[in-house]
Amino acid sequence: MLRRGFSQTGVEIGEDSSIPELTVTADGLHWHPAAADTATSPDMHLAPVGTPLDVGKQLVTERFFTVRLADGSLPRPVHCAI
Repeated sequence: MLRRGFSQTGVEIGEDSSIPELTVTADGLHWHPAAADTATSPDMHLAPVGTPLDVGKQLVTERFFTVRLADGSLPRPVHCAI
């Protein structure tokens, strides 16, 4: 279980601890489906509604490499649907 939204327990997920899964919602583009809610996970919101997917792909790639280059680590995938 992941600790996002209103969850009080679970594994914390953030840009520094997850591999991105570009997610589209009515709010726009998000880093990961487990944090695809602007009310509870504004840090994982990438772009507003109407942003083209190619721009979202560029944004998520840039943010991923920025975090990875900061410490050289690579997070393990989060299997949130299992």
